[in-house]
Amino acid sequence: MSIEHPVWRFFRSVKLAIVIVSLLAIGTIIGTLVLQESLSGFTPDELHSLWVIVILGAIVCVLGRGTLRVLTMKSIGLLLAVCCLMVSCGPGDRVEITQTATRSRERGRVRVNATNSERFRFAMTHSPAASLASESASPFHWTPPEGWEELPSTQYRLANFRVGRNREAECYLSVLPGGAGGVFANANRWREQMGLAPYTQTEFEELPTATVLGASAVLVEFDGAYSGMSQGASREGFRLKGALLAHQGSSVFVKLVGPVEIVEEESERFAEFLESIHPPAPGHVDETVAVAGLPPGHVPVDAETSVVAGSPTGGGGFAWEAPEGWNVGPARPMRLVTFTVGAQDEAECYVAILGPGAGGMAMNLNRWRGQFSLSPLSEDELAALPRIGVLGEPVPLLEAAGDFAGMGGIKQTGQALFGAARFLEDKSVFIKMTGPEDLIKTEKENFVAFCSSLLAQG
Repeated sequence: MSIEHPVWRFFRSVKLAIVIVSLLAIGTIIGTLVLQESLSGFTPDELHSLWVIVILGAIVCVLGRGTLRVLTMKSIGLLLAVCCLMVSCGPGDRVEITQTATRSRERGRVRVNATNSERFRFAMTHSPAASLASESASPFHWTPPEGWEELPSTQYRLANFRVGRNREAECYLSVLPGGAGGVFANANRWREQMGLAPYTQTEFEELPTATVLGASAVLVEFDGAYSGMSQGASREGFRLKGALLAHQGSSVFVKLVGPVEIVEEESERFAEFLESIHPPAPGHVDETVAVAGLPPGHVPVDAETSVVAGSPTGGGGFAWEAPEGWNVGPARPMRLVTFTVGAQDEAECYVAILGPGAGGMAMNLNRWRGQFSLSPLSEDELAALPRIGVLGEPVPLLEAAGDFAGMGGIKQTGQALFGAARFLEDKSVFIKMTGPEDLIKTEKENFVAFCSSLLAQG
C-alpha cells in the first residue's frame, strides 16, 4: 500500500468536492445577478484567476476520487468547456465616453385611466379652444341627442356616437389644432371618402352656412359610396352630413354618416347636436361673431328688437311676416330664424331647413309626439289632423301637450307644441313652436298666420 501525500489526500476529498461545486454554483449566480463592477477590491484578472483555481480544484477531486473508471469522456469535456468559458470572459477593450448630451425636458407623469383630452392635450398646445377647459375637462361641452348611443372618445373623436335603430350610422366631433388643411380641403376630403369629385371653388362658396360655437360653419350634405378614412370597401347608399369651421385657432369638424334613410331620420337631431356644442365657460362665445355667422342672405337682426307686426323679413331664400310681439332671437345652427315669445321669452318658434326627405312627414311628426311621451299616430290619425297652409300647400298641423323631454331627456311639465313640415324637391322645411301650455294655446292663431306667410324667393 502506497502512502498518499497529505496535500493530495486533502484535494481529492469528497467534502472538498462538494464545497467547490457549491462555490461554483453560488459564484455563477452572483456573477449573473450582480454587476462585476460592484465587486470592488478585485480586478478582472484576479477574478479570472480565482475561477481557474476553483475549476482546477474540481478537476483534481474528480481525477483523484473516481480515476478513469468513473470519469467518462463526457464529464471531462463538460469540465473543460466550463473552464474555457469562464477564462474567456474578459473585460474587452475599454472605450472612454467623451461626448455629452442634454436631457430633454421631463414629460408629465402618466396617469392611469386618463381621458383623451388629458393624454393628448399636447396636440392642442397651440389651440386657444383647449385653454378654455381645465386640465381634466373637454374643450367643449354638448348634449347627446335622444336615442344616440354615446361611445368613449378616441384620439381624434372628442364626441363619438352610434346612431339609428340598428346603430348603422355614426356621428362624431373632432377638434384639431390650427387650420388642419383648411375647410375647403377637408370638405373635399369628405367627398373623396364618398367617391365624389371635389367641389370647385365656386361650388364651395355657394354652400349653406350655420352658426356653431359663435362662428360661421360650412354645411355639407351628399350621397355616395362611403369608403371611410381607410379607403376600404365602399358601402353604397350612404349619406354624409357635416359642419366644418375654424374656431379660435382650432379646426372643428362635426360629421354624421350612414345609410341615407337613417341620416334622413336623424337630420333634426344632428341639428340639435350642433346647437348644443358650447365652450364650458359661460359667456365665452362672442355674440358679435354669431350675428356675423348668419346664413347667406339673412338680414342683420338685433336679439333685443321686436319685429314690427306685418313687416316682411326673411333670409336664406325665404320671406315671412312675424306676428306682433315675436322677437328675433340669436342665430342658431341649422335654423333659418328663431323667434322668442312671451314676456320672459319662455316660448320659442323656429324655422329649420334640412335636406330633401329628412325622414318624411309621419316620422317627424311622431318624433315630436315622442318628445311628449305620446304614442305614434297611425296613418288614419295622421290623415285626420287639421291642415294649414305652408308655402302654398296644405300640411298637417300637429298639436301636443304634457311633459316635454327635449335635448338630453330633461322633462319640463306643462308644456305644449305646434308643429308643421313641408317637403320640397330640394329641401325640407320645419316650423316648430314650444313653450308653456297656457302661452302656446294663446299663440295658435299667430303660429298659423306665420306659417301661411312663408314664401319661397327666387
